[in-house]
Amino acid sequence: MEDGKDPRQFSYPPGNSLKSLRFSPTSDSLIAISRGKNIYLWRRLDTQEMASLSLNFRSASHAIHSPLTNHLFVQRDHTVEIYDVSVTGSKPIWGTNPPTTSLISSICPSRDGHRLLVGCEDGSVRM
Repeated sequence: MEDGKDPRQFSYPPGNSLKSLRFSPTSDSLIAISRGKNIYLWRRLDTQEMASLSLNFRSASHAIHSPLTNHLFVQRDHTVEIYDVSVTGSKPIWGTNPPTTSLISSICPSRDGHRLLVGCEDGSVRM
Protein backbone atom coordinates (compact mmCIF):
# COMPACT_ATOMS: atom_id res chain seq x y z
CA MET A 1 0.00 0.00 0.00
CA GLU A 2 2.95 2.30 0.54
CA ASP A 3 3.74 2.44 -3.18
CA GLY A 4 0.31 3.90 -3.99
CA LYS A 5 -0.79 0.92 -6.09
CA ASP A 6 -4.23 -0.60 -5.74
CA PRO A 7 -4.40 -3.60 -3.42
CA ARG A 8 -4.64 -7.01 -5.08
CA GLN A 9 -8.22 -8.16 -5.65
CA PHE A 10 -9.42 -11.75 -5.80
CA SER A 11 -12.53 -12.65 -7.73
CA TYR A 12 -15.17 -14.49 -5.74
CA PRO A 13 -18.19 -16.13 -7.39
CA PRO A 14 -21.18 -13.77 -7.33
CA GLY A 15 -24.20 -14.74 -5.26
CA ASN A 16 -22.10 -16.55 -2.63
CA SER A 17 -22.23 -14.88 0.76
CA LEU A 18 -18.87 -14.98 2.52
CA LYS A 19 -18.82 -16.74 5.92
CA SER A 20 -15.10 -16.98 6.74
CA LEU A 21 -11.84 -15.81 5.19
CA ARG A 22 -8.24 -16.49 6.24
CA PHE A 23 -4.64 -16.92 5.14
CA SER A 24 -2.81 -20.22 5.45
CA PRO A 25 -0.30 -20.45 8.34
CA THR A 26 2.49 -19.75 5.83
CA SER A 27 0.55 -16.91 4.14
CA ASP A 28 0.99 -18.70 0.78
CA SER A 29 -2.70 -19.35 0.17
CA LEU A 30 -6.08 -17.86 0.97
CA ILE A 31 -9.28 -19.71 1.83
CA ALA A 32 -12.92 -18.57 1.86
CA ILE A 33 -15.99 -20.42 3.11
CA SER A 34 -19.32 -19.49 1.55
CA ARG A 35 -22.61 -19.71 3.41
CA GLY A 36 -23.56 -22.38 0.88
CA LYS A 37 -21.64 -25.63 0.52
CA ASN A 38 -18.40 -24.42 -1.09
CA ILE A 39 -14.91 -23.68 0.10
CA TYR A 40 -12.78 -21.57 -2.23
CA LEU A 41 -9.01 -21.91 -2.15
CA TRP A 42 -6.50 -19.60 -3.79
CA ARG A 43 -3.40 -21.81 -3.86
CA ARG A 44 -0.97 -19.21 -5.13
CA LEU A 45 -1.57 -15.60 -4.27
CA ASP A 46 0.77 -14.31 -6.97
CA THR A 47 -1.24 -15.95 -9.79
CA GLN A 48 -4.64 -15.77 -8.05
CA GLU A 49 -5.31 -19.41 -9.06
CA MET A 50 -8.60 -20.43 -7.39
CA ALA A 51 -9.96 -23.91 -6.74
CA SER A 52 -13.57 -24.54 -5.68
CA LEU A 53 -14.18 -27.46 -3.35
CA SER A 54 -17.82 -28.45 -3.13
CA LEU A 55 -17.88 -31.35 -0.73
CA ASN A 56 -20.83 -30.79 1.62
CA PHE A 57 -19.25 -28.02 3.73
CA ARG A 58 -22.57 -26.43 4.80
CA SER A 59 -21.84 -26.65 8.55
CA ALA A 60 -18.14 -25.76 8.33
CA SER A 61 -17.29 -22.81 10.53
CA HIS A 62 -13.56 -22.54 9.79
CA ALA A 63 -11.06 -24.04 7.38
CA ILE A 64 -7.29 -23.74 7.21
CA HIS A 65 -5.09 -24.75 4.28
CA SER A 66 -1.53 -26.04 4.79
CA PRO A 67 0.35 -25.50 1.50
CA LEU A 68 3.27 -27.62 2.71
CA THR A 69 1.13 -30.77 3.00
CA ASN A 70 -1.80 -29.73 0.76
CA HIS A 71 -4.11 -30.56 3.65
CA LEU A 72 -7.33 -28.69 4.32
CA PHE A 73 -8.37 -28.69 7.99
CA VAL A 74 -12.15 -28.18 8.33
CA GLN A 75 -13.84 -27.34 11.63
CA ARG A 76 -17.48 -28.22 12.14
CA ASP A 77 -19.54 -28.07 15.35
CA HIS A 78 -18.46 -31.43 16.79
CA THR A 79 -15.96 -32.78 14.27
CA VAL A 80 -12.66 -31.99 12.60
CA GLU A 81 -11.98 -33.29 9.10
CA ILE A 82 -8.78 -33.26 7.06
CA TYR A 83 -8.81 -33.36 3.27
CA ASP A 84 -6.00 -33.80 0.77
CA VAL A 85 -6.55 -30.93 -1.67
CA SER A 86 -3.75 -31.58 -4.14
CA VAL A 87 -4.03 -30.22 -7.65
CA THR A 88 -5.39 -33.59 -8.87
CA GLY A 89 -8.52 -33.29 -6.73
CA SER A 90 -9.71 -33.43 -3.15
CA LYS A 91 -10.40 -36.42 -0.95
CA PRO A 92 -11.11 -36.91 2.75
CA ILE A 93 -8.18 -38.47 4.62
CA TRP A 94 -9.17 -38.16 8.29
CA GLY A 95 -12.10 -37.18 10.46
CA THR A 96 -12.81 -37.41 14.15
CA ASN A 97 -15.04 -36.34 16.96
CA PRO A 98 -13.08 -34.89 19.88
CA PRO A 99 -13.15 -36.87 23.14
CA THR A 100 -15.65 -34.41 24.61
CA THR A 101 -19.28 -33.51 24.06
CA SER A 102 -18.44 -29.82 23.93
CA LEU A 103 -18.53 -27.82 20.69
CA ILE A 104 -15.23 -27.20 18.95
CA SER A 105 -14.34 -23.53 19.31
CA SER A 106 -11.09 -23.39 17.33
CA ILE A 107 -8.52 -25.37 15.39
CA CYS A 108 -4.88 -24.52 14.75
CA PRO A 109 -2.59 -26.64 12.58
CA SER A 110 1.16 -26.45 13.08
CA ARG A 111 3.13 -24.46 10.52
CA ASP A 112 4.32 -27.69 8.87
CA GLY A 113 0.74 -29.11 8.78
CA HIS A 114 1.60 -32.32 10.65
CA ARG A 115 -0.04 -31.49 14.00
CA LEU A 116 -3.39 -29.97 14.89
CA LEU A 117 -4.61 -28.30 18.09
CA VAL A 118 -8.35 -28.56 18.75
CA GLY A 119 -9.89 -26.25 21.36
CA CYS A 120 -13.34 -26.98 22.78
CA GLU A 121 -15.84 -24.77 24.56
CA ASP A 122 -15.43 -26.81 27.78
CA GLY A 123 -11.86 -25.47 28.01
CA SER A 124 -10.12 -28.65 26.82
CA VAL A 125 -7.36 -28.58 24.20
CA ARG A 126 -6.27 -31.68 22.27
CA MET A 127 -3.38 -32.25 19.86
